[in-house]
Amino acid sequence: MSPLCSWVLRLLFVWQPVWLFPAVEPPEQSAPTSVNVCELHVCGNETLSCVSLSPEERLQAVPVPNSDSYNGNFTILTLRDNSLTELHKDSFQGLPYLQYLDLSCNKIRFIESGTFEQLTFLKFVNLSSNLIIDLKFGTFRARHRMEILHKVDMGKTHVSLTTIERILFMTPELEKLILPSHRTCCLCQFKKTIEVVCKTVKLHCDSDCLASTTRCGEEAAVGNIEGSLMKALRARNKSISTELIIEPEKASSDRCGVSLSAFVNKQVTEGVPGFSDKKDLILITAVPIVWLIVVITCYRFQNCPCRKAAEGDNKGSIR
Repeated sequence: MSPLCSWVLRLLFVWQPVWLFPAVEPPEQSAPTSVNVCELHVCGNETLSCVSLSPEERLQAVPVPNSDSYNGNFTILTLRDNSLTELHKDSFQGLPYLQYLDLSCNKIRFIESGTFEQLTFLKFVNLSSNLIIDLKFGTFRARHRMEILHKVDMGKTHVSLTTIERILFMTPELEKLILPSHRTCCLCQFKKTIEVVCKTVKLHCDSDCLASTTRCGEEAAVGNIEGSLMKALRARNKSISTELIIEPEKASSDRCGVSLSAFVNKQVTEGVPGFSDKKDLILITAVPIVWLIVVITCYRFQNCPCRKAAEGDNKGSIR
């Protein structure tokens, strides 16, 4: 083998481990659990806002302020674009005076029955852009039902028809309910029937929904005059005079900072110790390829017929 090839191969052999296995940086120290939330988030005017956080700082639980955090009561809590996955009965402990609650753009899948029970002053709750499929019957249960709750946003979720029935029953003073577009379009196919059965419910259907011939898969359940949805509407019509508007999510309402696909991709790259971004993954793939190309090139150069003929001529001339 030629001296040049030998030197290149030795160099690659020595440095390959460094390229393939970068130094692993020690993990960052996690923040202490007992902290003053107003030192980390925006506090003031009865508002606690925890938004625009870096991926490492995003909350996985509702922050509970202590008596030293804020000298007053919070009525507005905004936790948009964090990493909440579930809510429990004690999630809002210490926040009994909330009126406005924004939990949009999280990853909430589960909400325990009675989670909002202590929030008797709650007027607006935004649960849009979450992974919610089902809400338990007592989710919006309060001491006197949710008689103050005026608006619920469930846009860009996977909420079921059964959940809509439960919301209609448990929120007598609800004035606006925002649903995923496909769910609203399904209801809009029975707009006349629904508004006749319950005169206090109004469906806002855009032209696309009204003109759509796509089957929603729940025609039998929605259109059945004796079905559970119609029964919930009749019950509401008898006891409630507040007009409820049901409308689809707006296209501009999806303003989450990080999409679900981006979150999954980030989890994949962070799952390998020592690799902070995708450049490391490219490097670990490229280095062996380059190494293989150099070996093949040196081998072919070593066994090249022209090279052997030249070496034979050199030896003949020396003799």
